[in-house]
Amino acid sequence: MTPQQLIGLFVRLLAVWLAVSGVQVIGIGLALDAQQMQEHTLVPYVISTVLFVVALVLWFFPMVVAHKLVPRTHFDNVLRIPAEEVAVVACVVLGLWVFVARALPPLTQYFSVVALLIKNNQPIFSIGDGYFARLVEGLVELAVASLLTFKARAIATYFLVRRSTEEGE
Repeated sequence: MTPQQLIGLFVRLLAVWLAVSGVQVIGIGLALDAQQMQEHTLVPYVISTVLFVVALVLWFFPMVVAHKLVPRTHFDNVLRIPAEEVAVVACVVLGLWVFVARALPPLTQYFSVVALLIKNNQPIFSIGDGYFARLVEGLVELAVASLLTFKARAIATYFLVRRSTEEGE
């Protein structure tokens, strides 16, 4: 397997995760509709639709994403991958996981609460400090995920060069 094929595999796993998250968000929307008998909110359904669309795009075009994240290498049918390529793949996979598991939940929660406040004609500033802290947490996690995903080769090279110079001493 080439590094791109490994990334493609993980991109498809990300697509499955996003689809499952979309189903969960529909459940949240149904629960909100049941609680708010008078007014219905579309925000969970819009978020769910976005998650499903992104999941479909990632499912059908995983190699496009993989080639954008890791430049093309020569394909040969050997399972041996150089250490730098393994480190790059590991950084990208970790970045995708941080995005899905750590950045997406607090950001989705914050924007859902803000949308609910707007819908109920309440000032956004009435949101609690806990939600603002979740926004900051989500943005920091998004920055870490982006760094790991889009600067994977530089990070891998840094750690491999540093490790090889420490072993040489």
